[in-house]
Amino acid sequence: MGEVAMLQFADKLFVIYDWTTFPDKHAIRNLYAYDSEGERLWIAEERRSGDFFTGFVGDGKLLQAATWDCFCCTLTPETGEILDSYFTK
Repeated sequence: MGEVAMLQFADKLFVIYDWTTFPDKHAIRNLYAYDSEGERLWIAEERRSGDFFTGFVGDGKLLQAATWDCFCCTLTPETGEILDSYFTK
């Protein structure tokens, strides 16, 4: 899987993988978190089926990522749960 974007945030590394490398285009969970040892901690939840993450946004104080459907999502760095999302276009 080729990565699209990486972000170091606190003690974790977040990676958004290229959505085209996923076999099921209706269930694309492409934002992963890793610890300092390279162990996967979680895969972020989907905002909705068929949408996927495209890049990181924001000021670095919150974990925020943009989606293909033009939403900005704020995620919890501990679990990858989407706390909030809003339409940006």
